[in-house]
Amino acid sequence: MRKTWIGFGAVTGTAAVVAIVPYFIDWNWFKPQLVSAVEEATGFDVDVSGDIGFSLLPSPRLSAEGLTVTGFGSSREPLVKAEKLSAAVAFLPLLSKRAEVKYIALETPVVRLISYADGTSNWSDPAKAETGSSGGELSIEDFRVEKGTFILQSPQGEPTRIDDIDMNVAIASAAGPYTVEGSLRYGTMPVTLKAGYEQGGVKLDATLADAGTVAFAGRIGEAEGDAATPVSGRLTLSGEKLGDLLAALSGGEASKALAYAKPVQLKATVDGTMEALRIADISGTVAGSKFGGAFDVERGARTAISGRLVVDAINAADWMSDAASEDNEPFELPETIDADVFVRVNDARYGEMQLGAVNAPVKLANRVVTLGDTRLALAGGGSAVVRGLLDAADGKPRFRGRFGTSLPRPAQTLAAFGTDGYTSLPPATLGGTIEYCDDTVTLGDLRGTLDGKAVGGKVHYPMDEALPIDVTLGLQGLNWDRVVSKESTAASGEPFARTVNFDVRLGELLMSGSRYGGITAKGSYGADKVTLAQAVVQEAMGFGVTAKGSIDKLSAARAADLALGLAGEGVKGAITVKGPMAKLDIGGAVNYAGAEIGLNGWVRTEPDVAYQLAATARAPEAGAVLARLQDEPRAAKLGPLDLGMQITGAGDTAKITGIAGKIGNMTLSGDASVNTGGSVPVVNAVLKAGVVPVLALMGDDGTGAAEAAAGKGARWSSEPLSFDWIRNFNGRIALTAERAIYDAYVLEKPALALVSKGGTLDIEGLKGGLYGGTFTASGALTSGDAQGMALKIALSGVPVEPFLKAAMASTPATGTFDMTASISARGRSQKALMSSLAGPVRMAATNGVIRKVNLKALDEELNDLRSLDSFVRFAGTALKGGETQYRTLAIDATGKGGRFNIDKVTSDMDGGSVTAKGYVDMGAWYADSVATIRLGSHKDAPAIPATIKGPLPVPEVKYSLGPLQAWFGKRIALVGIKAAVGGDKLDLGSLIGGKKPAAAVADGETPAEAAPQKSVEDELGTALGKGLGKLFGKKKPAEEE
Repeated sequence: MRKTWIGFGAVTGTAAVVAIVPYFIDWNWFKPQLVSAVEEATGFDVDVSGDIGFSLLPSPRLSAEGLTVTGFGSSREPLVKAEKLSAAVAFLPLLSKRAEVKYIALETPVVRLISYADGTSNWSDPAKAETGSSGGELSIEDFRVEKGTFILQSPQGEPTRIDDIDMNVAIASAAGPYTVEGSLRYGTMPVTLKAGYEQGGVKLDATLADAGTVAFAGRIGEAEGDAATPVSGRLTLSGEKLGDLLAALSGGEASKALAYAKPVQLKATVDGTMEALRIADISGTVAGSKFGGAFDVERGARTAISGRLVVDAINAADWMSDAASEDNEPFELPETIDADVFVRVNDARYGEMQLGAVNAPVKLANRVVTLGDTRLALAGGGSAVVRGLLDAADGKPRFRGRFGTSLPRPAQTLAAFGTDGYTSLPPATLGGTIEYCDDTVTLGDLRGTLDGKAVGGKVHYPMDEALPIDVTLGLQGLNWDRVVSKESTAASGEPFARTVNFDVRLGELLMSGSRYGGITAKGSYGADKVTLAQAVVQEAMGFGVTAKGSIDKLSAARAADLALGLAGEGVKGAITVKGPMAKLDIGGAVNYAGAEIGLNGWVRTEPDVAYQLAATARAPEAGAVLARLQDEPRAAKLGPLDLGMQITGAGDTAKITGIAGKIGNMTLSGDASVNTGGSVPVVNAVLKAGVVPVLALMGDDGTGAAEAAAGKGARWSSEPLSFDWIRNFNGRIALTAERAIYDAYVLEKPALALVSKGGTLDIEGLKGGLYGGTFTASGALTSGDAQGMALKIALSGVPVEPFLKAAMASTPATGTFDMTASISARGRSQKALMSSLAGPVRMAATNGVIRKVNLKALDEELNDLRSLDSFVRFAGTALKGGETQYRTLAIDATGKGGRFNIDKVTSDMDGGSVTAKGYVDMGAWYADSVATIRLGSHKDAPAIPATIKGPLPVPEVKYSLGPLQAWFGKRIALVGIKAAVGGDKLDLGSLIGGKKPAAAVADGETPAEAAPQKSVEDELGTALGKGLGKLFGKKKPAEEE
C-alpha cells in the first residue's frame, strides 16, 4: 500500500513539474524561427512586436502579439495586421527546442489588399514579378483565421469589406492545391463556404444566410505577362424563396410580395477573363417565370455590361408589396458601370390585366439609366410606348420621360385588363409626360383623342397609399351611344381603397339622341366616403343640373345625402336623395316649362335595383307648357295641366300605372310599361283620352303655320324634321279618344295603334268617324338616311258639305264623298316631305249638287234669249247662282314630286258635263287647272272653260264666256239675215238649236228622224247664198218653187 502511494506521488509530482516548467522557459528562442518561416513561405516582411508566450491548456500553443506583414509598394502599407498569432505545437519537442507545428491561427487579423493608381499593389513584389519568381515555397497544412477582416481597396470607389472570417485553410504549396472551409459575413449576410483549387480547377459551394446557395465549378488559368486571368465554368444560383435570398444579399427584409415567396433557380456559363467575362446560356426560373439571355462584362476603369434578357411571362402585380418600405438608404446609381441591356417579356401581366409583349432597351451611363422606346403590344391591336431617364435626385430615384398609347379597339384592350363590360368603345389615343419622383408618379400634359375628340389632363399618383390621387381630365366630347356595354363576367376584386380627388370636364355628351353640354365634376372618391363638391351640367335638354353631397361608404348602410339642383331657362328645382343606399328616399319638385313636377318615393339599390315613385305634373295653363316643350312662339289656350301617376320598377322593367288627369280640357288615363334591358327601351302603352285638340298639341309647326306667320309665304315648314326619335324605342302604343279635332276636321271615336321596331314606326291603323262617314289610314314612318313615309288613306261615305266646310270654310257642294290614296314621300322637313309626295289618288262624289252653277238652266234657257245683252245677263246669273245636280263626279290623279296631275275627270250631271286638266302642287300649296264645261243640249256650242288657279285651299275660279258669247252672236246674226233676205219669221229658239216640241205622230207611224243639226257657220253660208241670189235677180229653180 505504501509503495502504491509512493508511485502515485511520483507520477503526480512529475506531471506538476512538467506542467509548471514551460512557464519558466523563455520561448522567444522560437520567434526568429517563426518569423523566418513565415517570410520564407510568403515572401513578405514579417514583424512580431510582442514576446512569444506559451499556454498548455486546452492544448499546447505558442503565441505572439502584434503581428504585421508589410506589403509592397512605396507606401509599404501593411498587408496583414493581427492582434495575435498562435501555433498549436507538440509539447515534448518544445522541451528540446524543436517546434512541431500542428496548425497556425491568426486571431482578429485585418487583411488589406490595395491596388494603386500606377498599376502596382501591396501584395505583388514588382522585382519578383520581373524575374518570374513566385516568392517562398508556401506550405501550410492547417492555417486558421479567427474573427478576421478582409478589405479590398481599389484606386477609386468604396472598398469591399468582408468581416467575421472564421476559416480553415490548407495550402500544400504556392501552386496548390488549396482548400478553404468556414464562414464569413459579407455586409450583413452570413456566408458559409467550401472551396478548393487544384491545377487551375476551382470548385466553390457557398450558402448565403441559409437563404440560398451559390455554386461555381470551372477553371481559373494562369495569366501570361500582363494578360488578365482566364476563367471559365458553370455558375448556379438557387434558393427556396427569392425574397429571403435578396434580403440576405441586401441586408434588408424580405418583401411580402407574392413573387418573393417563390423559389429561384438559375444556371449560366462563364467564359473569358477576370477583365472581360461573358455570362451566357442563362436559364432557369425566378419566381415562377422562365429567364434566359446572355451578358458581356468588361472590367476596367469603368465596368461595361451589355446583353439581352428574355422572360417568358411575368405578372407585375406579384412583385408589388402593400407593405411600406423602411429602407432609408439614399438611392444612387453606380458611377463606374456602363450598361446596355435589351429586355423582352413575351407575356406581361398586371393581376388580371394582360399587357402583352414588352420590348425594353435599357442603358446605364454616368449614373443615368436611359429607357429607350419600350413597346407594349396590347390586346385589340393596341400599343404603348414609354421612354425616359432614371437618375437620382437628393438621394431618391427619379424617372422623367414620355409615353404614348393607341387603342383602336379599347373594348378588347379593357377586356384583357379584366374589364369586360363593353362590346364596343370608340377608338382612343393618349400621350404625355411621365415622371416618378419623391415616391410619386405624375402623368402630365396628357393629350389624345377619344372617338376623334380631343382629350387632355393630368394624374398625380403618390405611391404612399395614405396620400390621395389627383386626377384632372378634360374631354372635348363623347358620344355615349357609341359605347356598347354588356354584362361583365369578370369576378369582382377588392374595392379600390385609395382616395381620388377628381376634376373632370366634358364639353359635350351625346346620349340616346340627346345632347348634354358643359359638364364639370369636382370631388373625391375615398375608401370611406364619396364626396361630390360640385357637379354641373350646363346644358341638359334645355336646362342645367347641379349636384353636391356625399355617400358614406364606411357605414353599414352606406348612407347618402345628396342635393340635386336644376336651373335654366324655364327650369328651376331641387331634389333630395337621402338614406341608406339599400333604400333611398327621393323627394322634391322641379318647375319645368311652366309646370311643377313633383317626385316622391324610394329607390332601392340592394340586392337589386327597384323603385316606387309618385309623380305629378301641374300647371295653370297646359298650352303654355306644351308651347315651351315644342319651342313654339305662341301658346294655345288649353286650360290647366293636372296629371298624376305611379311609377314602379325593378331591374330593367318599369310600370307606369294609374295615369289620370287632364291636359287642358282633355282627359287622359291609362297604363304603360318600359323595359330598358335591350339596346333601346321597349315601351308598351294603352291610353284613353277625351277630346284631343291635335293642332294645339302639335303646335304651330304641325301645319307650318309658324313659318307662314313669319311672312315667308310657305305653307310647310323648312325647319329640319327628324324621325330619328323612332329609333329611341320599340314597342306598341294604343290610343283611343272620344273625339279628335284637327283644325276644322272632327274625327269621332278615333282609335290609333302604333308599333315601333328597328327605326320604323308602323301605323297599324287609324280609324274614326268623319261626319257620319269613316276615315281609315295605315302605313309606316321610316327613320335614318331613307327617312320618309308610306301611307294608305281611305274616306268612305263622308258627307261633302261638312267636309268642304272644314277644308274651305265654305260649302260649294253637297253629296257623299269617297277617297282612296296610296302615297309615299321622303325628306327631312315638312316641305321636303310634301314636295316629294307620289302615288295615285281617286276622289269620287255622288248624288249631290254643285252650288253657284246652274248648267241646266243655262242649257235650257238659251232658246228664249233674244239679244246678246240678255245672254250675258243670264249666263252670268247661271254661273254665279243656282245649283247643278250631279249623280257622279270623279277625279283620278297621280302624284310625283309633290305635284298631283289630273289624269281623268268623269261626270254625270244635269245640263252638261265636265272634264279637266292641270295639277295640284301639295309642296307649293298651289293649284293650276282648267275645267271644261259642255252644255248637254247644244252639241255644237263651244265649252265654257273655268280656270282654277291660286293658293290652296281656296284657289280663284274664273269662267270664260267669250267663246259661247261669240257663238250666240252668230246665231242672232243668222236670224236677222234670214228674216231680211227671205222674209222668215224671227225665231231665235229654232235657230239657236234648243230642244223643240216633237211633231205629232199618228198611230202606227214611225216618228221622223231628226235632221242633223247644222253648225252656225253652215247656216250662215246658206242664208247669205240665198240673199245674194235674190239680190242679183237669179231665178229660183222650178223645183225650189
